[in-house]
Amino acid sequence: MIILDGGTTTLHVARQLPIDLRATVITNCPPIAMALCEHPQVEVVLAGGRLCKHSLVTVGAVTLEALEAIRADVCMLAVCRLHLEFGISVPDLEEAYLKRAMMAGAAEVMALARADKLEHPVMGCFCFRPLAGDEAAELGAYFAALPAETRRRFAPHPFDQATADSFCLHPAADVLRLVALPAADPSRFVAYVILRLGMTGGASAGAPRPAARPSTPRRTAGWRRRSPTPTRARGWAGC
Repeated sequence: MIILDGGTTTLHVARQLPIDLRATVITNCPPIAMALCEHPQVEVVLAGGRLCKHSLVTVGAVTLEALEAIRADVCMLAVCRLHLEFGISVPDLEEAYLKRAMMAGAAEVMALARADKLEHPVMGCFCFRPLAGDEAAELGAYFAALPAETRRRFAPHPFDQATADSFCLHPAADVLRLVALPAADPSRFVAYVILRLGMTGGASAGAPRPAARPSTPRRTAGWRRRSPTPTRARGWAGC
């Protein structure tokens, strides 16, 4: 289950999702919902509310209530600025509250931003994009350069060229593989991210789901029952 925030960057991500992906996508952006109509195995849930005509997203109390009832595997946010110290910021207060609800309802949160919206003090500007099928050599080179500590941490994962070839030649429908590239050298991978996308809607809140590290339980994706005690939202207020 994926939450896709409204925005031009997230719309581009929606258009790049594998055509055979099996997942449930919740969004407050009508253009994203329309783009996903081309994906026959993706169930699309459009959060209602008042339409903000400038940004083409739904906002308001109705949208917020719908998002607070969701437990998703991953949330992909569109942001106006991503600062290393202050985090995510947006200019609209209503959208800031919606982004808080999206983050609170997801096990994993990703902020999607163009290179001009973020900066790292060492690598400079960088961006994430899906791994392409013809990039096995680049991914293999990234695996080969991983430090020993990283290999021990993720053992027994086989970080080798054969694994990179398999990932690129035989993509899985329920796995989204992303790579990060610095703007100064877009041919060099500096990070590799795996997102496992589930379709476990309807499970009760609080039930753990399998995680890479057994000591860190994950919440089950699905629709959350309303509770008299509101969930504390994670995130940052808007500008």
